[in-house]
Amino acid sequence: MGNRRQIQWLAMLGFWIVPGSITALWISPKPAYPVQAMRPRLVIRPTAEVESLRRLTQMAQQAKESEEENQRRALYVEQGREEFSPISSPEAVHGRNQKLATLAEHLARRKEIENVRARDVIRMMEALVREGPQDDRIAELGRMAWILEQYGAIRRGRRLAPRAVILALLLARWNAIHNRPLTEGMDAILRFAYYGWLAFEAPVHGTDMREEALIEAMRLGARRGVELLGFIELSRGQLESARLAFEKAYEITGNVRLRNYGLALSMMEPDS
Repeated sequence: MGNRRQIQWLAMLGFWIVPGSITALWISPKPAYPVQAMRPRLVIRPTAEVESLRRLTQMAQQAKESEEENQRRALYVEQGREEFSPISSPEAVHGRNQKLATLAEHLARRKEIENVRARDVIRMMEALVREGPQDDRIAELGRMAWILEQYGAIRRGRRLAPRAVILALLLARWNAIHNRPLTEGMDAILRFAYYGWLAFEAPVHGTDMREEALIEAMRLGARRGVELLGFIELSRGQLESARLAFEKAYEITGNVRLRNYGLALSMMEPDS
């Protein structure tokens, strides 16, 4: 009877040991080198960007016409053509920039800048997708189509970025031309799209603002930002900084993949 009970206990013990061993193997540290294809990506809810587009469209419809606005608009499209084919003297460019900044400030004081800016942004968005005279397209966009290509937002005329990203970058262009803060007039979704794209999706070496953009994107709710920092540092050859970022991301999330990234980097010799 005693031998029979002992056999039963051994059988039960064996039943628990085997799965436990498998689990231990699964969670044990296994060096895994992080590849850029596995880096986090920017995610924007389609319903949110639809709401941002609706908001801009409504504001654009409320933009008022005036002699001063006609003057600003003429300078604005002149700037677009100048971006594409510079012909003006530095003095003329400086004078135009000052006039645009002054007129934008007048709009801001009259609380009309939101609507006028929205109208120009919608016009830019339409110019990106419509067929029409090249000169009209250049007047609206300047070199913005080329810039969007450089930042990976479009490719050969095909949109790759979420619509909110395109809107945010177009809005930032308008602000830059009028010497306004780049994110002025952006709602939370457009700010998230703007900073999120610069941090998560722009070319690895494409912007000096990447770390600042990542901080802002995380403040606005972006997830996996610390993990992304690891990939950014890795792309720059900073193995120790990348390791620390992946280890910190593991502490935050408990994702063993991140721990294994850190382990693999700890076993590598830094480039001399």
